[in-house]
Amino acid sequence: MLHALALLLTHRCNLSCSYCYQRDRSFPARMPWSTAQAAIDLLQTGVSAKAAVELSGGEPTLEPALLRRCVEYLRSAAPPDVVVDCSLTTNGTLVDDELLAFLADHDVRLDLSFDGVLAAQEVRGAGSYPTLDGLLVRARNQHPRYFDQRLTVRMVVQ
Repeated sequence: MLHALALLLTHRCNLSCSYCYQRDRSFPARMPWSTAQAAIDLLQTGVSAKAAVELSGGEPTLEPALLRRCVEYLRSAAPPDVVVDCSLTTNGTLVDDELLAFLADHDVRLDLSFDGVLAAQEVRGAGSYPTLDGLLVRARNQHPRYFDQRLTVRMVVQ
């Protein structure tokens, strides 16, 4: 019986972090919907009362239609007595207000990779610090409960 599932929606990324373990992998650039659907179906076959699904990559927001389809299918297909904790692990640079609202509306935990200080973040992607700082401000202002309960900042320290 499965209790957790990680869907790598793509291996592509819009940043080039020196510490990323996904960079040198060679597998299809994009997960086909049929694979994602089959994995979600497998998770929900005989699932216990609690399960977890992580959407990640590369950078999963490079595949916004697939990301949304996975979340919507997961939420519609889950048995009513099963709690599925869905999360998105992202560098956050492509999370706009529309995607942020979608994540909040569908109770998708946001695991934001943000190295915290300007100099560290600039190593990952020039100009990404103000983008992520702005995302945190918008999340706090537009979705305060979501910000408090479902947003996590993950930092890599070298």
